[in-house]
Amino acid sequence: MLLCVLLLKDLLDFLSNRVFTQFSYLIGIEIPINFSE
Repeated sequence: MLLCVLLLKDLLDFLSNRVFTQFSYLIGIEIPINFSE
């Protein structure tokens, strides 16, 4: 049961990371500039 939850969390993290990467790619250079401040 716990293993299932951990795998689900890993999958969710991976998906959100992918979405964020795609999103920041679409936005372009704005996000790195914001992060560097």
